[in-house]
Amino acid sequence: VQYPTVNNIQDTVICLGDAVIWDTGLDSTYSYLWSTGDTTSSILIDTSESYWVSITDSYSCVFNSDTLNVALDTFALISSLGDDTTFCAGNYIKLQQGASQTVSYLWSDSTTDSRLTITSPGNYWVTVTDLNGCVATDSIYVDISGVAPNVDFTFDTVCLGNSTSFSD
Repeated sequence: VQYPTVNNIQDTVICLGDAVIWDTGLDSTYSYLWSTGDTTSSILIDTSESYWVSITDSYSCVFNSDTLNVALDTFALISSLGDDTTFCAGNYIKLQQGASQTVSYLWSDSTTDSRLTITSPGNYWVTVTDLNGCVATDSIYVDISGVAPNVDFTFDTVCLGNSTSFSD
């Protein structure tokens, strides 16, 4: 028995809103039954599931593919700067959710730090990327209610357990 050579793809993670196509690479001389119930030679995968295909040839010989496990990365749903806010100029904004998964940042002023110092009221946005390459964007409006104090302390160096004093 000569089984068909099927284009298998590896277990994968897809970003929210993305999809992959699993194309068997075979023609219409075979019949197909996918785990999804589809009967075509390829399927579009856009949800987190396990997928497989059963392929039957003209002699009724059946070949069952390996199982493909697909996970959905929901980073775009959880990454958030939080609600619009008011605070003193000189304070900063940062991700309130999703920061632990974030590997890169791009703020509305083109900086790439994990937080953005705010000096004037306005709308600010950040585009962030996680380890899987999934991207999320969020924006926030910040109103300014004053200026944050600029603290510049000096102190004595002391051993653990001893007291020290701070002076400004």
